[in-house]
Amino acid sequence: MFTIEHKILNETLEEIKKMSLNEFVNEFDGDIEGQIKITFNNKTIGYINDEIPFSEELLVWWLTKLNQAIYTLNQNNYVAFYILDTDNIWLELKVNDNLIHVRKIKLKLKNINKSLVDKPMEEFEKYKWEGITVGKNEFIKRVVQDSQLLINEISEINSKLIESESIKNLRKFLYLNINNVVS
Repeated sequence: MFTIEHKILNETLEEIKKMSLNEFVNEFDGDIEGQIKITFNNKTIGYINDEIPFSEELLVWWLTKLNQAIYTLNQNNYVAFYILDTDNIWLELKVNDNLIHVRKIKLKLKNINKSLVDKPMEEFEKYKWEGITVGKNEFIKRVVQDSQLLINEISEINSKLIESESIKNLRKFLYLNINNVVS
């Protein structure tokens, strides 16, 4: 089972409602802070909690990375990407027979100039998660749905923000992945 959900925080909502595109790019770096919860079977990254009014998860970044991961998996069945603000922790996804095998791994190297790779690296070592599988179609469908939901929410809050490069990049990868959604 794979689930993903996000929440734009009320404080962020109020700030971005009246922002110009330039203010959004300069002050928010073209991203939306909020909460995100990504669950692979019984393993979770992040959280959603209405009683906690803060979080520093970058929603556009997360959904762009997940969409880039889908695109890469459709090209060669392997992807790993760095989890922002961690101590070199990466999420590794490998496709085999329409299942995605998921691991959290640690990169031994401290300096790498990539945040996403499409081939296993010797510098990766087992970290925490092992033996987790989710359906590829379920993963793609849920990431695409949540990405569309976020873009729609941003557009409703302030349609000017959709023109930021970060959201255009999310939309580009989302568009590339929509054709891979199996109903």
